[in-house]
Amino acid sequence: MTVDVLVDGETASSWDLYQSEKLKKETIVAIFSHENPPKSPRDVRIYAAFELLYTGLDVGASIMFLTGSILFFSGSTMTAGTVCFLVGSLFFLAKPVSRFIRELIFTRTNTGIQELADRATPGLRER
Repeated sequence: MTVDVLVDGETASSWDLYQSEKLKKETIVAIFSHENPPKSPRDVRIYAAFELLYTGLDVGASIMFLTGSILFFSGSTMTAGTVCFLVGSLFFLAKPVSRFIRELIFTRTNTGIQELADRATPGLRER
């Protein structure tokens, strides 16, 4: 069942609004998707460098959490273990931040936001 609603002076069905909101969400997700391949050799190098960074951050976080867990067994090293947990958490934080930076680099270098949006949702054009 659909319900007609008034949006910006025009009638739209609730289904149309749902599809529109769903498309917006899919566009945002698709911009950060692995399905959007790098276009130029420079993009490939940037992508590879960031993949190495992600792996380093994951390994660093894992080592810090393992070390923190071992240090937590003794009361005299508990503070050092807590510091290791904190540093490991910072590694985990750095990964999504670096992913966002990578996407900003791709956006600024050769594609632009509109092209990213067009790649993410073929056929979608401004109304």
